[in-house]
Amino acid sequence: MKPGLVDHIPVEAWLKDSRGRSMAFSAYPAAHPWLQVLICHGFGEHRGWWHHVAEAFQKEGVTVFSFDNFHHGVSDGAPSDVADYNHLADGVLLAMHQGVAPRRVKGVGLVVLGHSNGALAALLASPRFAPGEVSAMVICSPLLGLSPLATFGGGAAARLLYKIDPAIRIRLHRDLKENTRNQAIWEDFSRDPLRFQHISVRFFIEMARAARQARETITLPGMAVLLLGGGKDKVVHRKHYLRWYQRLESPDKKLIEYPQMVHELFNEPDWLEVFYDTLEWLRDRFQTAPQTPPGPKPATEKTPRKSRKKAGKPATAQAQTKAHTEAKPKSKPTAGFKKKPSHQKGAP
Repeated sequence: MKPGLVDHIPVEAWLKDSRGRSMAFSAYPAAHPWLQVLICHGFGEHRGWWHHVAEAFQKEGVTVFSFDNFHHGVSDGAPSDVADYNHLADGVLLAMHQGVAPRRVKGVGLVVLGHSNGALAALLASPRFAPGEVSAMVICSPLLGLSPLATFGGGAAARLLYKIDPAIRIRLHRDLKENTRNQAIWEDFSRDPLRFQHISVRFFIEMARAARQARETITLPGMAVLLLGGGKDKVVHRKHYLRWYQRLESPDKKLIEYPQMVHELFNEPDWLEVFYDTLEWLRDRFQTAPQTPPGPKPATEKTPRKSRKKAGKPATAQAQTKAHTEAKPKSKPTAGFKKKPSHQKGAP
């Protein structure tokens, strides 16, 4: 199992919105899932770029759902031309309500994992989540602000062209090293017929507006949040997502940054480190210890009267906590996966 593009991902279902637009949806069911994850892909991507992540989760007992959002992959909508980001937020909700809901295992939590532009779409959709519908969010390299180069260079040009014709498309000239250090998959970017090579002016303008809206208004109160970022990411503006993280009202939030990684963390050469860090965070919150089968209670011996007081003395809170910590089993990788040596990670 390796990162990169996988062609021809089977479509489990074609979802339809109220306007009659179709959206491709896929599922990776686990036999006895302890968690369910909905993956929201990034800008210009589709389900085929997240197949290896979905399979990795599935092998760990997690059911995974993925979809091509509107204007992406094989779903409806003009590629690389989004006039309103509400269309992408609506796509996330459509995947949840028509795709996940009929296949959801009762009593098992649902986590939304969004990358870059997919994280932005998921955050914009979050105020419309029903209470208890989503248990946590994993936000990876979120597009909460464009890079300084795009803001001060491309941004000015885009505003000028917008006045001429909002539908004008600009060719993307991105250095592949800014996406991933994984040279083995650079060829996949150029051979993928579904990946964007252009972006419309209005898509660029709307992207900047939506990013500003999300970082200023979305605070996720009551939601567990894991934020993942690359220390050398030049695609999104790190300053903006760090400030947003500080503003989060989540009672359970964690930031992990990988100093040597760039934008597409799950396509990096050492992506398994990111995967297992994410898996460990999820296990700590959602995977419960196996239940003891019901049966007759074992017989207990009576404590002699003279020693009852001493034997019944409660342990201190500190001792109880220590005993619980030592008894807690550590999560082990499934056979077939070998975790790479850890990089230094830090949080501000």
